[in-house]
Amino acid sequence: MKKSILTILALLPIWAFAQKQDSTIFNGTKKIVLLNKATAKENYLAAGESLVSLEYKIGKKDTEFNQLSSEPLTIEGTNYYRQLVLEVTAKDNQIIITPKTKRLNNLMGELGPKETFEPTPFTKNKLSKDVYLRLEKLARAIGGKIIYSE
Repeated sequence: MKKSILTILALLPIWAFAQKQDSTIFNGTKKIVLLNKATAKENYLAAGESLVSLEYKIGKKDTEFNQLSSEPLTIEGTNYYRQLVLEVTAKDNQIIITPKTKRLNNLMGELGPKETFEPTPFTKNKLSKDVYLRLEKLARAIGGKIIYSE
């Protein structure tokens, strides 16, 4: 009995810190994980080629850690006016894509601080839907099994 209780208590932190993952998008999704059978270098190159083919410009890149991000892209809708950056991390057998946005105008009509891009979780608002449609388009251009994650 003591051993079973100890086992359950030992596994409790694993369950508590597990991230929710699903094959369909859900509220709170913060990134897309693409699963494939390529190496980290191949994934890095595929992500960069797909960003360029979808007319994004490469902003920051780090070939040592296989990370890159797009230059800020201004997106505009009926209720929002923001800049979008897609951050990509390539690993063996997976690519992680995280969208970040920054508000362009505050109440005073001035630009916000330069490096205030914040992760954009999926919700039912128009901005979030627009961002995740763009993210899915990039994910499909790269290829692989799409997993939505917190």
